[in-house]
Amino acid sequence: MDKQKLVGSLPKFGAKEVMSEVCEACQLGKQVRHPFAAQTIHVSSKPLEIIHSDVWTTKIQSIGGCKYYVSFIDDHTRKVWVYFMKHKGEVFQHFLNFKIMVEKEKGVSIKCLRSDSNLTFPICCNFLLQKQQLERIKIANLNVPNINNNKYCSLYLKA
Repeated sequence: MDKQKLVGSLPKFGAKEVMSEVCEACQLGKQVRHPFAAQTIHVSSKPLEIIHSDVWTTKIQSIGGCKYYVSFIDDHTRKVWVYFMKHKGEVFQHFLNFKIMVEKEKGVSIKCLRSDSNLTFPICCNFLLQKQQLERIKIANLNVPNINNNKYCSLYLKA
């Protein structure tokens, strides 16, 4: 507005002598916020190479009586699938349904299922071992402060 001469007598915020006369709120209002760095870090190079999973709960049940949720997130596409559950024991059945659906849809197999959840893995490990579909298991530290469980577990599935 000042450059177009629409408003007169606006202070010049670049000059040091003017800055001492302008109130703090006006100075803060003129600060420019720099954008966040545009970085997208993908560990995977193709869809379904790594699927992140987590089980979570709410204090209040949904109208349908669900109190638990399991989410599956494709590391490459960032697509999210959420399944609602009445009981924690439903995690494995939802994983099987999810696995069948996405592998059929994409035409490729899930390579790695990763989670910090203690609920997802014992049951999945047992099933995948019985079906001889599990290639290896990796447990690693996240090194992230202030989270409940600093470990995540990765199940690498056979193609």
